[in-house]
Amino acid sequence: MIRNLACALLLGFACLAAQAQQAGRIDLIEGDVSIADAKDRPKSLRVGDILRQGDTVTTGKNGEIHMTLDDGSVVAVRPDARMTIVRFQNKGMESDSSVLAVARGALRTITGWIGRRNPNGVRVRTPTATIGVRGTDHEVFVIPSSSDKGEAGTYDKVNAGGTSIESRRGTVDVAPGQAGFVSASSAPVILSSVPSFFQPTRNEGRLSGLNEAFQQTKGSRGAPQAGKGGTRIQGNTRINASANDVSAVAAGQGNTAGNRVGAIGGD
Repeated sequence: MIRNLACALLLGFACLAAQAQQAGRIDLIEGDVSIADAKDRPKSLRVGDILRQGDTVTTGKNGEIHMTLDDGSVVAVRPDARMTIVRFQNKGMESDSSVLAVARGALRTITGWIGRRNPNGVRVRTPTATIGVRGTDHEVFVIPSSSDKGEAGTYDKVNAGGTSIESRRGTVDVAPGQAGFVSASSAPVILSSVPSFFQPTRNEGRLSGLNEAFQQTKGSRGAPQAGKGGTRIQGNTRINASANDVSAVAAGQGNTAGNRVGAIGGD
């Protein structure tokens, strides 16, 4: 009996070890959206479902999905896009990292704790560039050669903070209010104006105020830390709480906040 129990425990540990690193959870699903794991197996699609390292998200013409990663980062994948969570580690260590890959289409991402304590650990990869961040709210748009939306390549628009667009032909820094561009055959440049295809979606209000909330939040690891009484949580920020008598306030269009010992979240 003891031997059987030991074997069962070892098998359980092996299954846990084999499971991909948890990266975050789904906050919103709308329209045509699909998710496959690292082995290209379809995954369930429900608000609150776990996302893991290696998962690939694909949206159709009317599809959109928002997710909160475990370091508090918010990622909104726009319609007609394909994005993969290449790597994610959030253990409160200097080696923590978050790497996303965008094959086509657009996403908006608001940097969480990994990017704010270790900016070099956060990257967005595209077919023509690698984008680095500095405590940033930015939008990436990848136009494939088969598209008629504009010149093929990688575009990056910065709303707050800053990014750097790197390719084998050079690097350019992008400041708030600017958009950068790089193609497969040219060096990165700052565009004279933000391209018109950068458009908010009907769910943009859910992202309102999140970057500002993170700037005001104090803490050094994981998601923002809870305190005793009156702790304010804005937008989609999700935290682990270890205190009783914690109150939650969710700011932003369509957001709600729940209060319970152990976890607080804005939906």
